Amino acid sequence: MRMAHVDALSRAPVEDEESLDKALAERQTVCVSITLEERMIMCQTADSDVAHIKGQIEESLDEGLGLSYVVKDQLLYRKFRDKLLFVMPKSMRKSLVVTAHDLSGHPAVNCTMANVLQYFWFSNNRRYVKLHIWACFECLLMRVPRGKRPGLLHPIPIGKRPFGTVHVDHVGPFITAPVPNTRSEPLIKCVRQFVREYGFPGQLITDRGTCYTSGAFGDYCTAQGIKLIWTSSRHPQANGQV
Repeated sequence: MRMAHVDALSRAPVEDEESLDKALAERQTVCVSITLEERMIMCQTADSDVAHIKGQIEESLDEGLGLSYVVKDQLLYRKFRDKLLFVMPKSMRKSLVVTAHDLSGHPAVNCTMANVLQYFWFSNNRRYVKLHIWACFECLLMRVPRGKRPGLLHPIPIGKRPFGTVHVDHVGPFITAPVPNTRSEPLIKCVRQFVREYGFPGQLITDRGTCYTSGAFGDYCTAQGIKLIWTSSRHPQANGQV
């Protein structure tokens, strides 16, 4: 029951249940659904590269494009193995590859490419798929490293005297340096100077540079009773790099 003594400005008007139900019944919910073709038309039109190719074909400005592409019902298709594939604009490529890889069980590159090329095509598609898979977090966690497994470390035993083991490598170039180049002759001269000051080392550890693997340097170490040890290739950690 309405309160007649209350003015209209003091509260909002209260509707009865019948008028409220009538207002709700008059409301209409509009659901807009578009097909894949309609969405593709909008995205292709907004993509400058795709729109350029469509314009070239429709105006017959480039006959070579007509051999690989075709425009049909306002859509640009790519001719691929006797099929017509949708040319994917840039805005839809990410979602396409996510569907073909992430939502399809994380297959490898070839299987992901097969999923993509069922209905769609875009330039550099294989490189795009590879980069996506390499950056996929789930694939990184489950990826099994290939190749030869790293072996156990072989620590160098502690010597009984200073400079029993000496690591040798070239650093530079500097403005002034005791070794002018990386040939074996200056290297032997530098080692001789070291021997005069500190004595003969028990072993020299070097990388596989040509001056260290040369016959002249090997003969010098053998004549002086120095054991020459070469580190494995592409492994600078064995020669002091941290």
